[in-house]
Amino acid sequence: MMRSPKNLDSFTNAQPALVAKASFHVIDSLQLHPPAAQSLGLALAFLMLCQKQGLDPQDVFTWATRLATHSDDPDVVMHFNAVREYIRREIPSWAA
Repeated sequence: MMRSPKNLDSFTNAQPALVAKASFHVIDSLQLHPPAAQSLGLALAFLMLCQKQGLDPQDVFTWATRLATHSDDPDVVMHFNAVREYIRREIPSWAA
């Protein structure tokens, strides 16, 4: 059974710098694998982590999307633009 986290504030007020740092660590590890394994492995790990924590993956995905795309704070924008740039430079596209 999926549930929302007991402390929604931990999601709605997540520190962008810490979330970006975790993202960098994940992306860094994914570089060692081919593109299909990167995408599917990340998705599988995400689903299993949500399942372990009793979270609805769609809710977590929604919170992450809001965090990454709905900020006027220049510091937040900087952190997530850095993650996007790191992915752009370090992860090969399917067309490569």
